[in-house]
Amino acid sequence: MSRVYLVRHAIAEERERWTAPDSERPLTAAGNEQATRLAEQFGGEGIGSVLSSPSVRCVQTVQPLATRLGLPVTRAPVLAEGSEPGAALRFLAGAEAKALAACTHGDVIQGVLWLLARDGVLGERDIKLKKASTWLMRIDNGRVRSARYLPPP
Repeated sequence: MSRVYLVRHAIAEERERWTAPDSERPLTAAGNEQATRLAEQFGGEGIGSVLSSPSVRCVQTVQPLATRLGLPVTRAPVLAEGSEPGAALRFLAGAEAKALAACTHGDVIQGVLWLLARDGVLGERDIKLKKASTWLMRIDNGRVRSARYLPPP
């Protein structure tokens, strides 16, 4: 059985006030603190791969964890904002790592969670999407067997 720590990016600069491309929108000071706490929270979990949406805010969210583990952050376009949730879920469920962390956006996570609810893995009322929160998914033979919400650190 493998584990996927599916992280929603930490607090980023406000979209409405950001004038550069949205993919370049960085974390705020509070978001950087959340990223540091995520690294502390998951640094001892045996994570062997760190993936991220190509967006700066997602990369910045998992960079402290990757640094702590001595791993690169691998950018995965399938985790980008607006990506098809089913494709993201298939990508994560098919990963070879025993444990991996992956950072993406609220819309992708929400879609993934709706798919898991449809499949009876969790209830619709269980869906939570706070920034810097994590969903720990246990995967067996390419299928998500359980998903548990971990609140932001």
